[in-house]
Amino acid sequence: GKRRFLGGIAGITKEDGGEFNAEDFDILSTFAGQVSIAIENAMFYEELDAAKQNAESFRQKLQCTNNKLIRTNQELQHLAVHDSLTSLPNRTLISDRLQQNVLGARRNREPLALIMIDLDHFKEVNDTLGHAMGDRLLVGVGSRFQAVLREVDTLGRLGGDEFAAVIPQADHNAAAIVAGKLQAALETPVEVDGNHFSIAASMGVAIYPEHGSTPSALLKSADIAMYVSKREYNGFSFYDPSNDTSNADRLELLHDLRIAIREDKLEVAFQPKLDLGQGRIIGAEALARWNHPVRGAVPPDEFIPMMEQTGLIRTFTLQILRKAIDHCRIYHQKGYELDIAVNLSMHSLRDTELPERIAEILGESHFNEQHLILEITESAIMQDPENSLLIVTRLSDMGIRLSVDDFGTGYSSLSYLKRLPVQQLKIDRSFVSDMEKDNDDATIVRSTIDLAHNLGLQTVAEGVENSATLDSLLEMNCDQAQGYLISRPLPPEDFHNFLRSSQWDIKHNQTTGGCALTDAYEETAKRRVSMRSR
Repeated sequence: GKRRFLGGIAGITKEDGGEFNAEDFDILSTFAGQVSIAIENAMFYEELDAAKQNAESFRQKLQCTNNKLIRTNQELQHLAVHDSLTSLPNRTLISDRLQQNVLGARRNREPLALIMIDLDHFKEVNDTLGHAMGDRLLVGVGSRFQAVLREVDTLGRLGGDEFAAVIPQADHNAAAIVAGKLQAALETPVEVDGNHFSIAASMGVAIYPEHGSTPSALLKSADIAMYVSKREYNGFSFYDPSNDTSNADRLELLHDLRIAIREDKLEVAFQPKLDLGQGRIIGAEALARWNHPVRGAVPPDEFIPMMEQTGLIRTFTLQILRKAIDHCRIYHQKGYELDIAVNLSMHSLRDTELPERIAEILGESHFNEQHLILEITESAIMQDPENSLLIVTRLSDMGIRLSVDDFGTGYSSLSYLKRLPVQQLKIDRSFVSDMEKDNDDATIVRSTIDLAHNLGLQTVAEGVENSATLDSLLEMNCDQAQGYLISRPLPPEDFHNFLRSSQWDIKHNQTTGGCALTDAYEETAKRRVSMRSR
């Protein structure tokens, strides 16, 4: 009955020399059975010990595999709610933390702040130095932000160059302090592989429950505030319902604006420019106008920011430029030798394709580029000086003249101004309109004119509304003037009528016997000539 043959016992002889009998065989069989049991037990013990060793080895391997699975699962869970680049919480975790903090703020009746952060001009870093450098810059910026926040605050990266910070128990004042710290964290250039990046950020702040009682409402409010901050270059902004493009009325207006741009319904008006040396109209500034079919005239300061927020500004700028050139070409055909000035926005100076688009319009219209002036605000130039310099240089190389608009209201430096290939400075109306009553404004205007002339630039004074201001500008040797004294902005047909019947002489291709200047203007002009000849 044994499982296998273990061995054998041989009986050779007996001690008394007798024969083996049945009893002997029984004794030998019993002994053999006991020996075999002992041997099998020993073998079973060996097998059992081997089995135990195998089981322990298997248990250890199983435990190791289980630990790896646990670590992998933890890593997957971490990756699911953290940004793989910066290791900061991602949008999912930020939303969860915001939800938990909103519930806590509601339960404890405490405020809560959400700060949305968008880096300015980060795309230029990626475009010029590559995404690898941009990624390392994002890591450095994230570390800077994290260093100024409390342990209870949550900083996350939402994607791209956009971050968010959830700040518990923070009212307006506390949120403003935190936003200021985040701004200050970027004051020192960020070093990446020996390169130093001066990076800035635009921030939008929303406060619970004033600006939203749910996570989604707070996110939307902070996002709107961030874009306002980016547009106005003011570092950070608190949410203001008047800026909310999701407001039903604004949504409707934005919808109508999209249709107006798609159907090319926006028009231009022209405000004449007076050459003070010649006493004649030599050009005009083209200004956008939108006559809504129901609302009537919509102010530019209402619809232009909407286009800047929604990305419509590029198409709009090219449409207005084309219309202005087409009308100016018609005036040229009628004999009026005029220049036309068109405004470029901050967004235009970021559009690397802008010079090519303008060249196409000039070519299609057969318009002489020497009659085109592009006006760029000082603040728009200084938002991204180096990129602005590249764009305006390309435009200047095309033969287009450039003018710095609203000069004196921004922060440009003289060293940078000297590098710009501009031909004109426009003195902001805020200085010109009160110069007869405010000696400081008069001093600023006079100094700006002298500065421009020393740099070889012409000057244009905006906001000229009375004869006394015009006389003062003549005595200061200002080159050109623009304002209600000369004319308000006029629709194209009315501007044509103005050219035909204006009290001011018009620069004309033909001998037209234009109207003489007023006696007062002639007398002031003579004094100006006399002063120059001294």
